[in-house]
Amino acid sequence: MFRIVAALAATVVFVATGSVAAGGLRGQSTQASDLTAAREATAKYRDVKRAGKDGYQILSFGTKCVPGLGYDYVNVPNVVGGEIDLAHPGQLLYAPSGKGLQLVGVQYELFASGHSRPTLFGRPFAGPLPGRVAQEPMHYLLTVWLWSANPKGLFAPSNPRVTC
Repeated sequence: MFRIVAALAATVVFVATGSVAAGGLRGQSTQASDLTAAREATAKYRDVKRAGKDGYQILSFGTKCVPGLGYDYVNVPNVVGGEIDLAHPGQLLYAPSGKGLQLVGVQYELFASGHSRPTLFGRPFAGPLPGRVAQEPMHYLLTVWLWSANPKGLFAPSNPRVTC
């Protein structure tokens, strides 16, 4: 009986992580630790004023609250720099609440020109996607709902709980 339970547990872990490497299981624990690091790095941006001090701003396409996304605060150097850094997302997503704006998620963006589809947290980015404004080129995008539960999933492109 013990062997059956142990074999079943190993199968469940393998299916959940998607891989087994020499020396142990990989995948899920790396994703969890990377998500924790991203959450810790962006915790200071729960205060939208702090985000502004660190270069995040609403650009013309983000001046209106978009249902399912909220307000899009962009750090242009993080977006145009050509690298993805989990501690420095290109965009912060804020939703209106009774106490002002609440940080609900982050977006990582990489311009498509000269780049293949990136992955982060073990997830491939969406795209290439057309720009939202004329100045924005084709790009790859990964949305992560680090600060708000999402019934569609942690990496869904929108969140029905974000209302305007």
